[in-house]
Amino acid sequence: ATLGGDAAGKIFDLLDLRFNRVEGFFGGGKTEFDSLIPGVKLNASIGYGFSDSLVKYQLGGTYYISKTKSFGIGGNVYRKLDNVPDENYYGTLPISLMAILDKNDYRDYFLSTGWNLFVAVKPLRQLTTSLTFLNERQATMDNKTNYSLISRDKLFRQNPAIADGTMRAVRLDLRYGPQPAPFDLVSRNGFDFSIEHSSPSFAN
Repeated sequence: ATLGGDAAGKIFDLLDLRFNRVEGFFGGGKTEFDSLIPGVKLNASIGYGFSDSLVKYQLGGTYYISKTKSFGIGGNVYRKLDNVPDENYYGTLPISLMAILDKNDYRDYFLSTGWNLFVAVKPLRQLTTSLTFLNERQATMDNKTNYSLISRDKLFRQNPAIADGTMRAVRLDLRYGPQPAPFDLVSRNGFDFSIEHSSPSFAN
C-alpha cells in the first residue's frame, strides 16, 4: 500500500523539497509525461534554492525502440545540485531533517550544469541498466545558511571545494529492485551499482 493512499503518493511524486547548508530551503516540482508522443517519455523539473538564490532545472526525454519499453535512448539538459559520491544510505528526507534540526548535513555538494545522452535497457521487470555520456560544468558551492530549528548556536560544517571545471565521462548504472520511493522514504529498497570513467585524453 502507498503511504497515505494513491492520492498522497501522486502528490509526493510531484514535489521536490529539501533543506541543506548550500541551498537552504529548496522548493520545486517535477513531472513525467508518457502519453503525449507515442513511444516517448518526457520528464521535467524546476525548483528554487531560497538561500543560494539559484533556479535548478532538468528537461529530458526517452524514446523507446520497443513497445515493452525495454530499450530506449534519451538525454537531459540540466542545472542541478549534485553531491560527492557516497554510499547513498541516507535519502533526501532524513538528510533534510538532520540538517534542519541539528545542522548535521551528511553530504558534500557541488553544482552541475550540462547535458547527457544515454541508452537504457530493462531486460527484467526489476532490473534496469543504462550507459550514459555526460558533459557538465561542475562548480563549488559554499554554505549559504546557518538556520536550524534547535541548534541555533552551532555552525554547519563547511562544504568542501571541488576542482571546478568541465567533466566529460562515461557511466554505467545498474539497479535491481523497485524504483526508489518518493522522498527516499525507504532508504534501501534495491541493489544499485555504478561505475564511471573520465580521462584527460577522453573527449578532451
